[in-house]
Amino acid sequence: MGQVEAAARRLLLGALASCAMAMAALSSAGVADATCAQVSGPRAAAICSNGAQLRGGAQQQLGSRPSSTSAVTVGGTSTANFPAAIAVGNPVTLAESMVGTDTFGPYGCEDFVDAAYGRTTATGIGHDGALAFYQSLADRGLAHHEMPIPPGALVFSTGPDGDHVDISRGNGTYISGGVQGLSPGYGDGHNVQILPTPNLGSWTLYGWVYPPW
Repeated sequence: MGQVEAAARRLLLGALASCAMAMAALSSAGVADATCAQVSGPRAAAICSNGAQLRGGAQQQLGSRPSSTSAVTVGGTSTANFPAAIAVGNPVTLAESMVGTDTFGPYGCEDFVDAAYGRTTATGIGHDGALAFYQSLADRGLAHHEMPIPPGALVFSTGPDGDHVDISRGNGTYISGGVQGLSPGYGDGHNVQILPTPNLGSWTLYGWVYPPW
């Protein structure tokens, strides 16, 4: 066997082993009681009910490169209030640094996500524009529904109070702005909290996307 053929064989065996490990991780994570319905039309996407819950803590690395998190002003609030997280250059870390605050108000989920990724309402997700933003990516075939949801992914859902977006932590929990708009008095009563599911109350999951920025 020549050196080139031997090297190719080693690469193939390595790829097969990696694939098997990834499938095992997904299987061990599992999805309990997930129910999905196919929506027809030009914006077809699988929609899962809030019966879908993650088991385990299998994590995957985000496929796209992390965005820089220089300080920006979104909805009148500057992310310069969170310098330690900005220095790390990690949107998930920046989002977590806002937990327990009232940043962006009770209906500021899009503004919160924009700030975490160094965007504004003009360059990121427009205020009250979560569903339109998701649909624009879904129309390009960029929507996902598989579990577990990787860290940093943008997760889109809808409930009695309208459409919502938050950020996956990769372990079955989600960092959310505008919590009091979803469920007044929930948790510690602040607008930015870590949720056990992408939404609160009776809700439906649209899907998730890798940050496009």
